[in-house]
Amino acid sequence: MAAKKNDVLLVARQTTTVDAGGETYPLLAGVTRLRSSHPVAKARPNLFEPVDPQPPDVEQATVAPGEQRADQQPAPDTPTPKRTRRRKS
Repeated sequence: MAAKKNDVLLVARQTTTVDAGGETYPLLAGVTRLRSSHPVAKARPNLFEPVDPQPPDVEQATVAPGEQRADQQPAPDTPTPKRTRRRKS
């Protein structure tokens, strides 16, 4: 379903449940996102705020061509357990 031009993406401001249109909707603060045209957002607009349009900072997962990763610290040396032989019976 395509969003209308005047629809704003909203995020829940608090964790609660809302009854709207005969159904119960759980809302999680900072997690639940709805369009401003959704029945819950229309019924309880005080529970929502507009979503920040800026995407969060994400660490780059791969190295770009010609780029080298920063050296990572090696794992600390861990002693290997001593092996013992079983006695023959």
